[in-house]
Amino acid sequence: MIQVRGVLIICIVADFHQEHLRTPNLTVLSSSLIKEDCEITLKCFSLEDNVTLSWIPEDGFNEPLWSRNNSQESVLWTSFKPNRNVTFTCMATDGHCSASDHLTVQCSGESKSGASFSVFSLLSSLMAASPYLLVSIVLTVKCCRARAKPDELNTA
Repeated sequence: MIQVRGVLIICIVADFHQEHLRTPNLTVLSSSLIKEDCEITLKCFSLEDNVTLSWIPEDGFNEPLWSRNNSQESVLWTSFKPNRNVTFTCMATDGHCSASDHLTVQCSGESKSGASFSVFSLLSSLMAASPYLLVSIVLTVKCCRARAKPDELNTA
């Protein structure tokens, strides 16, 4: 996987008041070549309060992408054909300033076939991106077990 980073900060300055917005942090949570697609998961994190995070793919990127935002982080999932460099930009805005970081990724290596690996990769990315999902699953399982009636045939 190739990664290239870049930073852009733009602020509106009024009445000689200087504002600064820290650049968001971009990381690759996963990058895998599954069958004929490069599947990636990226995370954008801001140390600033009250910012809006958004993703901007490079011009000409027409593949579907999904993102999930929390208060200070955003996770992006997408897939594309291998042997292609693709640049993704995460933009943080607070109404006065905008700061962005971009990352160029490319999948490399042999294809790993099998749907179980792809599902595992997606689930592990979801768990890494959202600890609340894990807590929800655990609580749901506990609730279901509490409501379950014992099997009278097997309690001899």
